[in-house]
Amino acid sequence: MKNTLKSLIFISLFFTIACNKSEPSYDNVVKMVDKVSIEQSAITADEVHQMLSENPELVIIDIREPGEYSPGAIPGSINIPRGLLEFKIADAKFWKSKAKVSPNKEDEIVIICRKGHRSILAAKTLYLMGYKHVKYVKGGFKSWEINYPNEQIKSEESGNELWSEAGC
Repeated sequence: MKNTLKSLIFISLFFTIACNKSEPSYDNVVKMVDKVSIEQSAITADEVHQMLSENPELVIIDIREPGEYSPGAIPGSINIPRGLLEFKIADAKFWKSKAKVSPNKEDEIVIICRKGHRSILAAKTLYLMGYKHVKYVKGGFKSWEINYPNEQIKSEESGNELWSEAGC
């Protein structure tokens, strides 16, 4: 009886500790971005440029809002605002409307935003969704603008069609 009681206490204690793993909490977004940036792979604008020269079909997702994207973006990038990323990443209809094929979980994906902070969190989100080769651009589009001012596309898209089809 004594051994059974000890075993029950041990098992209860083990499961209490093992099942009590909680997600980390952060005091503010800066601390969250700092922590997540350590976990995610960063690349520079120069590395993106090199990757594009080797693979023009590279999946580059610009997560800025449409108003931020339209004045200038990396050629070949697809604008999916961060708030819609989870809804659009695997939406074949969306990708077909962009004359592209939706990326699979093994494809290399580059995420970019204005300065790099939102893309860190977006890269983490895609990683959690099972995408294995996601990188974010350190310094964001600002870095691309400085290094490649003559290599930008302008877009007339309003982004409203994204919101209306998002299902949220």
